[in-house]
Amino acid sequence: MIKLKVLIKTIVDNEVYDNRFFSTWGLSLHIEVHGKSTYMLLFDVDSNFRIWKYNAKLLDIEPSFINAIVVSHWHGDHAGPLREVLKFIGKIVPVYVPVEPYMKRYKMIRNMIVCSEPCSIYDNILTTGTMGVHIREQALIINRSSDLIIVVGCSHPGITNIVKWAQDLTGIDRVKLVIGGLHISSWNEGFYIAKKLKELGVEYISPMHCTGLNAKLAIREVYGENYIPNGSGKTLFI
Repeated sequence: MIKLKVLIKTIVDNEVYDNRFFSTWGLSLHIEVHGKSTYMLLFDVDSNFRIWKYNAKLLDIEPSFINAIVVSHWHGDHAGPLREVLKFIGKIVPVYVPVEPYMKRYKMIRNMIVCSEPCSIYDNILTTGTMGVHIREQALIINRSSDLIIVVGCSHPGITNIVKWAQDLTGIDRVKLVIGGLHISSWNEGFYIAKKLKELGVEYISPMHCTGLNAKLAIREVYGENYIPNGSGKTLFI
């Protein structure tokens, strides 16, 4: 089996990695999965379409090549300009969403697939399905046979719960990368979570968005060279 290569471009994050780009409170990633063929998807669409569009163009993202959109959860900083982004793509693509009351405002979007359970998107690309109670959310899993890449929006159900569920779902313990918002802020939280993720077999980590600075500093202390800084304009090839 061909091992999948993954290219992740950070369209928008709270921070900037490259000063040519803009940031805002939100998250959006463009993910290319290269195997026998190439599959491109968006994970979340930020909060501000003007900034999203500017950064996407600067990253040379061709909208017509996008095959799908995954929405982690329905908060405005992750799904706000969904209609505008779909119009920008210029074709009908599947939109994989979690179960959540907020989705009613988007009910007219065509080809919306509600992932109450794990959803298979493409070869070895799937969602966790809807997790959590108070804020319902899903994550993205890229199964590379020997390891996993896990992409998260805000990790409201708990990042360790998400990782454990992804491992149980796929039967693969090794996690090459966790990337996205971890929804923690303090140094103590960051240190504790980083230790737990290491115990779970997470090799690299790239905390973003709703991960506070002190939490990032603690995670960096635990992960050292395997900590990957991120922000708008970051490109990561794994």
